[in-house]
Formats: sequence, C-alpha cells, structure tokens
Amino acid sequence: MAVRCTRSCPKGGAIRLAYCWSHARRLFFELAAASPAAVEALAHIAVLYRMEAELGGRSANERHAVRHERSQLT
Repeated sequence: MAVRCTRSCPKGGAIRLAYCWSHARRLFFELAAASPAAVEALAHIAVLYRMEAELGGRSANERHAVRHERSQLT
C-alpha cells in the first residue's frame, strides 16, 4: 500500500503527489512490535531525518547532491 498526501499546485489548481515521511514512518512504527523489518525501516528513516537536519541553510543543488550521495542503502 502506498502512503501519499496530495496538495494543490500553485498553477492551475492541479493535484501533485507528495510522499510524506511522517505518514510512512507512522505505519512502520505501528508494525515495529511484530516486525524486525519495520524496526530496520525506522532506523533508516531516522538516518534520513538526521541528514535533513544537517542540510538546513544549504542551496537546493547542494542538498540534492548530499541526499543522493548519503541516502543510498548499503
């Protein structure tokens, strides 16, 4: 099941898909007691949250480059 939120686009009022980490994380949190995979997913999401906190104040291009480099699963 895909978790997604939508919001209106500023031009023309069309709907644009926006994936929401908060909603996805909540589902993994609910599954964590019974699923080691959900616990692992929460750990990966925590790493992404920390990375985003470190990127504050950087340019969009720099944030994109760092996200691409550091968000690869190993």
